[in-house]
Amino acid sequence: MLSLSRSVYKGYKKCYLLHGITRLDFAGRAVTKYLARLLLETRHSFISTAEREIVRDMKEKLCYVALDPSQNMQEKPEKLMCEYILPDGRAVKAGDKLFQAPEALFVPTEAEIPGPGAEGMVLQSVTKCHEHIQSKILRNVLLLGGSTLFQSFKERLLKELQTGVPNKTHVKIILPEDRMYSLWIGASILASLRAFRNMWATREDDSKVGPTVLQRKCF
Repeated sequence: MLSLSRSVYKGYKKCYLLHGITRLDFAGRAVTKYLARLLLETRHSFISTAEREIVRDMKEKLCYVALDPSQNMQEKPEKLMCEYILPDGRAVKAGDKLFQAPEALFVPTEAEIPGPGAEGMVLQSVTKCHEHIQSKILRNVLLLGGSTLFQSFKERLLKELQTGVPNKTHVKIILPEDRMYSLWIGASILASLRAFRNMWATREDDSKVGPTVLQRKCF
């Protein structure tokens, strides 16, 4: 359950900016857990592992990011209401909970998680980099991972970023079609490169050195 923002300039070999990494211990599974907590307010309890899978499916099918949460909260409840059919045929009705759960990705304090939201993480990563490359990075904001699949996630992030940067700064967000699996695809390609073999950590390395073996070999 981890959200990560990192700055990369001129590709992996040229300049992978370790100082430009920002992390938040809140991501997909945490959104599912938070949605289950919110649904308790509607007298629907999902506690077991199987029930949490139902909540995950509900999240992926019905949850969305609100462009203006305060405006959404002023809408009539029936306009926001959606229905999810449980495996036993019963219906669960949820309204504002469907955007309140992913809202925590932008305002983590809503879920009692300290730290910056999505736009704050991006801006922190960018400002940690040298001034002359900040505008270039903001023109190439790449979204990866399952939580970026929420409807209107890109639009909300773009809106928040444009608010947080100088007026003349151009912000562009890129959404790869395979972003759900991009991290795994990229990691598998990188690990298969001959030049990367000296960074492999074997079981013997792990037993001798311990958890720090990756830092020693890769950085």
